[in-house]
Amino acid sequence: MQDLTPPVRRCTAVILPEADATAAMNIAERLRAGVERQPFGIAGGKTLGITVSIGVATYPQQVDSLEGLVKAADAALYAAKQGGRNRMCLYEPEMASLLQTRADVVEAAPSPRPAP
Repeated sequence: MQDLTPPVRRCTAVILPEADATAAMNIAERLRAGVERQPFGIAGGKTLGITVSIGVATYPQQVDSLEGLVKAADAALYAAKQGGRNRMCLYEPEMASLLQTRADVVEAAPSPRPAP
């Protein structure tokens, strides 16, 4: 059966003080698997399966500022989504170009026209 439910896009940050990349990835995997296993009730007594994509970045091991941390985690999240969703990715410097590509696409998109 084909899933015709449109994806809901929500972003949430989880800060894990003093967690290295290995610990953060282990926690991310537990979160991902837990959400995947949990059926969510919706109207009419039906259930809906939900998955998450997670981007992980570490400070100061991979980046040197709070802004860099957010951008790196966002790049890793985007890579996880591009890789098939319901995944997690640890930031790698090569992922930084994903953010620029994404920004270029958003900038090139036509602006919404005002309502008449």
